[in-house]
Amino acid sequence: MENLKKKFIGLDKIKSVKLAERKTCLGKDVYELTYTDGSKKELPKHVVELLATEKSTDATALRELMIQPIVKDLLGVLLDYEIRLEDINYVFEKTSASITESVKKAADVVFGKEFKERTLQDIDKILKKHV
Repeated sequence: MENLKKKFIGLDKIKSVKLAERKTCLGKDVYELTYTDGSKKELPKHVVELLATEKSTDATALRELMIQPIVKDLLGVLLDYEIRLEDINYVFEKTSASITESVKKAADVVFGKEFKERTLQDIDKILKKHV
């Protein structure tokens, strides 16, 4: 972890790193990063090791660093399952639908009601409470 001090994740310079109490959903270690501006963020260890650079990087470069290994891993899974070419779009459609549904459920929990029951007042209350 010492080797991560003074490195950057995007534009943020790392001041200190410690092991967080939580693990990822796959049981991997998570680091708690403290940046030189005093802000803190938790990221999986493998993500920190992937994104930490000697020089600051812009959001586009940071995104590319993050996305490339994900694409590689996804292709590996598709290859391992011997997915037919005609099923590739279907796999991604189902994945996208699953994520969309999870986001909807999470929003319902935050607001305490379904989308069709929400008002602008509900949004205003949430923003005033958290911003």
